[in-house]
Amino acid sequence: MRLPYELKMEAMGRPSPELLRANSIGSLPAIVDGDVAMGESVAIMHYLTERYGPTSLARRPGESRYGNVLHGGVP
Repeated sequence: MRLPYELKMEAMGRPSPELLRANSIGSLPAIVDGDVAMGESVAIMHYLTERYGPTSLARRPGESRYGNVLHGGVP
């Protein structure tokens, strides 16, 4: 979607305070977008496509690959 982003490196098993602010259980992936923080991959994909779309990456109920996206598969 050509959104600006910044990658942060994390040591597995030793979440930084910054990661814990983004995702309180310290797992990856995690994002922070302004006041929104989340740490579940399908939720992140859904949030980004809804917040910053329209985009061809988004899938809607009734589309053949919608279930794949909800299950964490290829959009």
